[in-house]
Amino acid sequence: MRSMFSYPKAAMERAMKVQEVILRAMAKRITWWQAAEIVGISDRWMRRWRERYQEFGYDGLFDKRRGKASPRRPLPGMLLHIDVITVGFRMSVGMT
Repeated sequence: MRSMFSYPKAAMERAMKVQEVILRAMAKRITWWQAAEIVGISDRWMRRWRERYQEFGYDGLFDKRRGKASPRRPLPGMLLHIDVITVGFRMSVGMT
């Protein structure tokens, strides 16, 4: 588990906002739908965040992917290869 000091200031501020909204929804001062709207996510994601908050506490509200490359990210040099193929295709069909 990472300490909160290793996160950027913006991530900490967002986690505090989400925590406040989750606590208001848990206290039934607002609905989960309203909480999702305040945070700017779907109500389904809000319920997922509630579950993470209940299981891991405040640290569950941080994005654990931060600093990791996406598994869908193209390999280095692949974009250049794709661009060459695209340009070649456009030239062969007369699109310029």
